[in-house]
Amino acid sequence: MARFAWGGCVSGEAGGEDDRVDWLDGLLDQWDPADRLRAMVVAEELIVNAHQHGTPPVVLRVVLVGPHDSSMLITAEDQDARNYGEWQRGAGLLTVGALADRWGVDWRHDRKTVWAELHYPDEADDTIATPRSTDND
Repeated sequence: MARFAWGGCVSGEAGGEDDRVDWLDGLLDQWDPADRLRAMVVAEELIVNAHQHGTPPVVLRVVLVGPHDSSMLITAEDQDARNYGEWQRGAGLLTVGALADRWGVDWRHDRKTVWAELHYPDEADDTIATPRSTDND
């Protein structure tokens, strides 16, 4: 079950980039700073990509899912269903690909959704934080 979900239209106005992710920074204010920054960079790159290559409105959604909310799904949907094929400019989706555990594009007849999934270790799972001993004593 999702711990929180947020969705809404995001501005495409010049200079509005900081405002577009301020709400996410506030929602994640108790998170590790590196995890929070990773989510914010991915969200911003998806928004910029949708505004550069799509047609408004752009709808951003963020949902925490999985056991102990261990994954975050971030989507940016726009109303342009054209497939541009080859890379046109910038490195936004390369950045998303480097930061996300999985990402992709879902095409529909009237829109497209670019999504990214970020996995976070389950802090309740001590197998992640506890190294195995190699002592034979």
